Amino acid sequence: IMSHTKAVGAKVVVVLPLPDFKTDLSKTDPKLCLTQWYRNVPQDCILKTSRDSLLDEIRPISSLFRSTQQDYPNLYIYNPFTVFCAGKARFCTNYRMGRRTFFDGNHLNVYGASVLSSDFTRFLKTNLLMGPER
Repeated sequence: IMSHTKAVGAKVVVVLPLPDFKTDLSKTDPKLCLTQWYRNVPQDCILKTSRDSLLDEIRPISSLFRSTQQDYPNLYIYNPFTVFCAGKARFCTNYRMGRRTFFDGNHLNVYGASVLSSDFTRFLKTNLLMGPER
């Protein structure tokens, strides 16, 4: 597939996996997981996982695509991990700026999708894969 896309001048974008918190929050009422002036977010709403263990999970697929990218300059790799597990933090959580980003352990909610959408748009523009907005 990559040889064909390279030959025809097509560009391919691969999206690496999101962090997977391995917990099911679908039974937790999302309204209880909102910060309120009169209470903090309940601890069972906050999923916290070691950054290193999450990176270990995605490393095989990330390495595969990075090695493929060496032979195919038309391959672009977008890593959403850094959006939800930024910086040098030892732990990653399912909250960003006080708001829950995942519906459960591995599916984005509307807010998480909007955060990812903004970052993905920047990625496309930076790599000249998307023209300026009209």
